[in-house]
Amino acid sequence: MFRLLRYFAFTSAAVLLAAAVLLVTLYRQTAWDEVLNSAEQGNTVLAQSLANAIWLHHAERIEMSRNDIDRLGERSENHYLDEAIARLSLGLPVLKVKIFNADGVVVYSTDPKEIGEELDHNPERFAAARQGKTSSEILRRNDSHPSFNEFPGRDVVETYLPLHEPGGEMRGVFELYADVTERFSDIKQMSAGLLGGLLAGFALLYGGLLLVVRRAEQILRSQYVSLRESRKSLIVKNRALTAEIGRRTEIEAELREARDGAEAASRAKSQFLANMSHELRTPLNAVIGFSEVMVNELLGQVSPPRYREYAQDIRDSGRHLLALVNNVLDLAKVESGHMDVDLAPFDVADLVRETVRGVEPDIARNCNSLRVHFSKDLGTMVSDEIRVRGVLTNLIDNAAKFTRNGRIEVEVWWETDGGDGTESVLFRVSDTGIGMDERRIEAMFEEFTQHDSSITRSFGGTGLGLSICRRSCEALGGSIAIESAVGEGTTVTVRLPDGRRFQEAAYRNGAARRSARRSPDPARGRAAAE
Repeated sequence: MFRLLRYFAFTSAAVLLAAAVLLVTLYRQTAWDEVLNSAEQGNTVLAQSLANAIWLHHAERIEMSRNDIDRLGERSENHYLDEAIARLSLGLPVLKVKIFNADGVVVYSTDPKEIGEELDHNPERFAAARQGKTSSEILRRNDSHPSFNEFPGRDVVETYLPLHEPGGEMRGVFELYADVTERFSDIKQMSAGLLGGLLAGFALLYGGLLLVVRRAEQILRSQYVSLRESRKSLIVKNRALTAEIGRRTEIEAELREARDGAEAASRAKSQFLANMSHELRTPLNAVIGFSEVMVNELLGQVSPPRYREYAQDIRDSGRHLLALVNNVLDLAKVESGHMDVDLAPFDVADLVRETVRGVEPDIARNCNSLRVHFSKDLGTMVSDEIRVRGVLTNLIDNAAKFTRNGRIEVEVWWETDGGDGTESVLFRVSDTGIGMDERRIEAMFEEFTQHDSSITRSFGGTGLGLSICRRSCEALGGSIAIESAVGEGTTVTVRLPDGRRFQEAAYRNGAARRSARRSPDPARGRAAAE
């Protein structure tokens, strides 16, 4: 799987070698071009110098006939031309000089044997020179060329140049051979050195890159091993997670079945309690009603008098039992989440008076005094009147039950919340009864909870009153708080917000709106109302 190092070794070596060869080849080609241009320029300068030096005295050679040309090699002026060319080419690497006439016949050569010969090679360059163009060619020692029979083991630049008379007319062609063997040797040495340097540099680069790639391969291999182990671990964890999901799915199904069973049981219990409360309240109302008739002697005098007392006991016991049934039914509604709230306006003062009037017999039974304080302009509030009455009745009834030969006070007033401006009605019920420990206050809101077991035996009750009061207050958006001390009494404060805001929100949402208006008088003074 890990062939990165092998691939890199072959590829990078080939690339670096090709780059080195290419660079050396480019250098050699550039150097050769420079040598060719330099030799061509030297030959051109020499040809121009020869033309200027010999034209005035030897121009007739160009015009000679074929027969005359054959005898030129025997003429004495050839020695003069050889000396002039030697003098002009002193210090220059010139090997041979030829002069052709327009027909391609050699009219002069530094090799006298060639005078009179016709052009035997490079007719293209000769034709280009006749057209006025200078052209050169490098003749390498290893090339197959007739001229190398004369210059064995040498590198030569052959140049063809046009020969112009002073008037500018082209009359012949120069052919010059320049020796560039030493320069080519220098180029070879430089190329070899450059190639060696490049190979050494590339070798170092290759070694460095090889180390980097080897290290990268080691890292990749390590990471691959780590990833493979991680993959195995993830597969194991995935299987465990799948099993856990299956197990939790089964548990969820069991819990769903248990929830459905509990909801069904709760509905059955609520239905049972509703049916039982109906079945119990119907005969209880009859018992209470007939006992009221007997106590009040509406059908005539009850004799003997102790029968009237018996009837009064029956009435009181029936009322107590009916209150117990109502509490149990309310608790069932709370637990099932079906506590309905019916917001409607009602007069607060009337509700307080009617509630106090209903519990006055219980207050008087324990020889307690009652004082009620509320302002004359309480006006109306929007809430559930039945539940507010039930809360207030429970609180006053508890105060009357746990206080003997004491005092009970009921206070009612309006208060505005400084945070959001919500207006609330506060009901406070205070007594001088037995009180309770601070640690027991929170527990008193739990169902079927009282101060201790002796409370039930001494004062009676089921322990549902405060729990139902708290649930009712929360359903109405309010709160309930208890302050108490053992032997000093208890104070319970209920805060219930005015429901007008709830009605306005319901109206904005498209629900039915009930209008309610409270007395606009802002006075909040407290006056005693007995």
